[in-house]
Amino acid sequence: MPTRHFDFLIDKGHPIGEVIGVDRYLVRLRGMHPVNQHSLVLFEDGSKGFVQYIYDDHVEVLHLGDSTLTVGMTAVMQHNELVCKVGKDFIGRVINVMGEPLDGKGPIAADATRPVFNSAPPIYQRKQLSDQLETGIISIDSLFLLLKASVWHSLAIVNLVRVHSSLN
Repeated sequence: MPTRHFDFLIDKGHPIGEVIGVDRYLVRLRGMHPVNQHSLVLFEDGSKGFVQYIYDDHVEVLHLGDSTLTVGMTAVMQHNELVCKVGKDFIGRVINVMGEPLDGKGPIAADATRPVFNSAPPIYQRKQLSDQLETGIISIDSLFLLLKASVWHSLAIVNLVRVHSSLN
């Protein structure tokens, strides 16, 4: 049974598709064009998925719900990209991959939605590393020094040679 939100998306003119094949969590939809890779899809039973592959005649969607989908069901594109709910109320809560609570403490009010796939900030906006992240593995910790300022390069190379020779 479709939800009000599902019907709203269809009435708004979002791309619609029909399930033509189901293989566990991979669902084939016909008629979902135009759609982008990683678009969030809402199925008529309320479960969600995201577009994994786009072909000329169909798209393949990774189903993120635990309900069983059947051939002939309808799906609609909810968002043009994969998004997640965010907000201060999520701190300390146990949620599933779709942001729904699993801890039995009731629903979580989201402040906003944010895209999952973001571009990295330009290099000039990033902060320079000032502290070493110690893993406890000497060879890894010595390699990390190569990422720091050039003052450390000679020391890191000496340490790396020492570690490498002690391991062999």
